[in-house]
Amino acid sequence: MMTSSITRTLRRLQRPPSAVETPPPALESTPEEPLPDIREMTLEAFSKARLVVRIRSRLLGTEIILASDNALLDEEAGSVVYRASELKRLLSAPPEAVRDIHRMKDLFRGSRITEMRLET
Repeated sequence: MMTSSITRTLRRLQRPPSAVETPPPALESTPEEPLPDIREMTLEAFSKARLVVRIRSRLLGTEIILASDNALLDEEAGSVVYRASELKRLLSAPPEAVRDIHRMKDLFRGSRITEMRLET
């Protein structure tokens, strides 16, 4: 059974859960330390787990990276990165706002969402 906010975020941003790809080689599991199933994590737990997950977003029509707040990666190269703290802010945003934010993050690589106000 999937839980709380990380599940809502994953459902909204990615293709079906079976399509979650294996994290980069630096995060491969070992018999002593298997990789956690992020589908079972809360967004709060994911934010502290030092994980990096590459997914294909249906909403955005492209590949993105979901990363724990404490994960180490180069945010200026490759796919657009969304940190757990940013995902918390995006949960309440309408789809068009998420697409607009993605366009800005794609243009300004390495940028982060620190505050968000939606005008109605």
